[in-house]
Formats: sequence, C-alpha cells, structure tokens
Amino acid sequence: GADGLPFRIVTGHGTFAMPFRNQVSFLTLAMQEAEVAEPCVTQQGITLQVRAVIAFKVGDDQGSIANAARRFLDDQASMPQLVGRVFAGHLRSIVGSMTVEEIIRERQRLAEQLLAASKQEMANLGLAVDSLQIKLIDDVGSGYIEALSAPQRAAVNQAAKIAQARADQ
Repeated sequence: GADGLPFRIVTGHGTFAMPFRNQVSFLTLAMQEAEVAEPCVTQQGITLQVRAVIAFKVGDDQGSIANAARRFLDDQASMPQLVGRVFAGHLRSIVGSMTVEEIIRERQRLAEQLLAASKQEMANLGLAVDSLQIKLIDDVGSGYIEALSAPQRAAVNQAAKIAQARADQ
C-alpha cells in the first residue's frame, strides 16, 4: 500500500476485494486474556508461585494493527501464549528484585512495574494491555507467608478471646 505495507488495513467498514487478486484476512480486535503462572525466586531466595491475568487486545491505531497483522495474522491463537511469555520473563526479573514482604504488601507496585517493563515489547507486537491482575502469590508450601501472617492472626485471636471473656462475665 501507500504506507509501505504489503497489505491494506480496513477497520469499521467494508471494502471491495477483487476475487483471485486480493486475499482477505481478518484480525480480531476483541479483548483477550493471557494467564501467567510462574515460579519466581525472590530477593531472599524464596520461590513463590505467582499467577497473573492479563487482559489485552490489538491496539486501536493503524501502526498497532499493522504490527499485530505482521506478527499474528496467520496464527492469531498464539497471541495469548506469546503475551504470557512476555510477562513471565518480566515477572521473574521483578520478583527477583523484591522481598516476599514487599510482594505481599505491594501487589499493586508489582503489577505497575510489570506493566511498565512489558509496555515496549507489547507495543512492538501491536498489542495494548487493558488490565493486569495479580491473582495469586503462593510460597509453594514453604510456610514463609504463613509465618509472616502468624503474629497478626495471633493478635486477632487474642482480641477475640478477650471479647468473648468479657461477654461471658
């Protein structure tokens, strides 16, 4: 086409295609989901299983659509898989720079850093992230997270016992 692409992008309306001369392909612009479940090692060397869900779609602008078409037109089913791989790599490196305490307390910071780190790569693929949620942080049975929350649980139980004793009097 006029913009140096080997194809023409048409969005939002129909267009005429010459049979035999033009090949018509459709690229989905719908919202899609990718899931990442990665074992990540924290700054303290503790392995956490971190699960995140990323809602993404092809960007709205012509440049994004062109990038996504070049990359995915023949294999659109690979989009979530590739997005998952992009985020998995960044997730491992960001978790590696944080402590378990920071990760649990500052889930939002983890999510923001993850989005920032993968923004350029996603743009190169023509994809835009709508939302990212950290669904699960699990220490895979090491007991570390449970030990962190033990003092808090003990205080809550103590307060409940005192309240019950007062009520019983």
